[in-house]
Amino acid sequence: MFFLILKILLIIITFLLLITASILFIPFQMTLQAAKENKNICFKGAAYWISWLLKTKIEYRDQKMNVFVVFLGITIKIPLKKIEKKKKVDEKVSEEKVKTEPMKSDREPDDMKTQEKRSESPEEKEYTGVEAKDTEAESMGIKEKIAFYKPFIRKTLLPQIRRIFSYFHLKIRCLHLVYGNENPAVTGWLEGTVASLKPFMAAKRSSGAVSTCFCYDKKSLDFNVDLYFSMNLYGIVIRLLIIWWHYRKLSSLQRRIKHEPDPGEAS
Repeated sequence: MFFLILKILLIIITFLLLITASILFIPFQMTLQAAKENKNICFKGAAYWISWLLKTKIEYRDQKMNVFVVFLGITIKIPLKKIEKKKKVDEKVSEEKVKTEPMKSDREPDDMKTQEKRSESPEEKEYTGVEAKDTEAESMGIKEKIAFYKPFIRKTLLPQIRRIFSYFHLKIRCLHLVYGNENPAVTGWLEGTVASLKPFMAAKRSSGAVSTCFCYDKKSLDFNVDLYFSMNLYGIVIRLLIIWWHYRKLSSLQRRIKHEPDPGEAS
């Protein structure tokens, strides 16, 4: 019996380890496809970790939105009409409660003036003076903390946050843009900006087929875009652990400094 329980525990532990490893090393991914032509907008998006295991899909077409959840290869449609009906019922109930509640009478202005002009006793003045001293001491303590943690923020926190952004990947797989503004100067400024960004995006391989068309004679905005986004969790977790480890060392050092007696008192 003991060996059977041990085997079950080992199976559960290995299963949990496999799940955590897969969550860390398999990237989280998102796709978005959107198009607009002659005031007709449609888009399709999906977010998934493993596409056949768990995936959510959103589709918007002909002014109708559909939401699907794919679990173990089985597609389940989420009914949005029931959710909207529940919201409407809750709103009606809240409006009825507001109407049935009695209105509270406002305070008279004379009472408010008398409360504002109330004379302070000497005890209250002493209390306010003590509060002012406490606030000054708190502000000095905050300044000391900022000065103590300033090297940590400059050398550890900010560089690690910059490295975290390197684990986010955004790629424009397809982009077709037709744009025109009433002011031709704005259209020309946008065309120059897009033309200057294209070489940098191509060098980083963050964009695929990009085609743009600019209209100087009329106002228009049509597009067809296909985006891909991925996020690697293992790198983000490692960077957060590094930040936590350095912060823990600094906080322990600060506690030691506080508890150590001054040399004058020790002598």
